[in-house]
Amino acid sequence: MSALANSHVWEKPRRSLSRYRRSLLRRKLRVAAFRPVNHRQIDDLFKSVIQPLETAFEYRHAVEQSLCELNEMCGLPDISNVKQCVRKIASRLQKANLVGSVSIRNQSGVPIFEYSTTLPQLSRQSVVALEEVINRCRALVDNGSVIHKKLFNVQTEVYEMSKDIPKLLETSGLRGKKFTKAIDNFSYNLALLNGQTDLLNKAKQDANIAIQQILEAAETTHLLIQSEQS
Repeated sequence: MSALANSHVWEKPRRSLSRYRRSLLRRKLRVAAFRPVNHRQIDDLFKSVIQPLETAFEYRHAVEQSLCELNEMCGLPDISNVKQCVRKIASRLQKANLVGSVSIRNQSGVPIFEYSTTLPQLSRQSVVALEEVINRCRALVDNGSVIHKKLFNVQTEVYEMSKDIPKLLETSGLRGKKFTKAIDNFSYNLALLNGQTDLLNKAKQDANIAIQQILEAAETTHLLIQSEQS
């Protein structure tokens, strides 16, 4: 999801929502599937980030799911992005002579919606879906920073221990095939932790870009109004 600035960002999965949700559950079980190294301190370190990694996964894919649902509400193809969704919403309002019934304020870089409760159902559902995208993007950015700090601290500890990993494993009584297996599992766990941390960082960046794109699209479609200066 690295191309939020182009037409391939935040793509809706090419499958039904029910299959998509089942897939999410399976994927969640894999994001922190650490293998035993059989060294208590090392294993405890990896275990300490299982919950943060699973939570990060939930935030990432809550955003993905909200974008999937937004595309469906807007009746757009799978590859549509948030800018196209905003333009679709604006087009529906214009065709229904409802220009002005929905407005977006830029409040410190966050889109804030104001809309009539008498909007036609489809338009209202689309606006609500867009709001949900923003809410989930903000949750990812805000909470992702806290999670990343935890992951970074554990990464630092693991890297320090990796310098003496052969000695640490030998002092735990691991020899031969068990020693080799422990080394392999340690390398696997470290790669898994690094990969998931990178995914979280990229998702945070993409979420910020998505919010900015919504503001840009709101401006070009005349949905954006200036906030009153205090």
